[in-house]
Amino acid sequence: METKRRHTSDLLFGLGLFCLFVITSLLLVLLGSRVYQNVNTQMDRNYDLRTSLVYITQKVRQCEGGELRLDAVAGQDALVLTSAEGTVLYETWIFCGNGQLREVTVQPGTAVNPTDGQQIMELDTLQLQLTAPGLLQVSITGAYGQQGATSVCFARGEAAV
Repeated sequence: METKRRHTSDLLFGLGLFCLFVITSLLLVLLGSRVYQNVNTQMDRNYDLRTSLVYITQKVRQCEGGELRLDAVAGQDALVLTSAEGTVLYETWIFCGNGQLREVTVQPGTAVNPTDGQQIMELDTLQLQLTAPGLLQVSITGAYGQQGATSVCFARGEAAV
């Protein structure tokens, strides 16, 4: 009889230990998946922010020999890059409209609206400032409130405010 009780208590202890191991494992997996989701979300947000800055930087650098000026679209800062295709002039406007970084290419003198152009990525605000001759300061706020800034040197061509 005592042997049967001993086997039963050993079985219950082993079963309880196994259940504790399973519950701990499940909690660890759930915690790990939540951490992974948070890290992944933050990486996506940082990617969007950095990509927006790199996009604007490359557009300024591609403006070889053209004119760079600052303007506004519906009260928001806009970067205007003027380039020539043969004898025809074009203006590429980069601005933030309706929560999106946008780009539109128009002929000089064409009015640009916040809904015009191609949507590049989500962006809350875009602030542009010529801080020194040949130096453009770009500050952005992402769709989730994260902020970033960069300075771009554009020694080629001219700049106007």
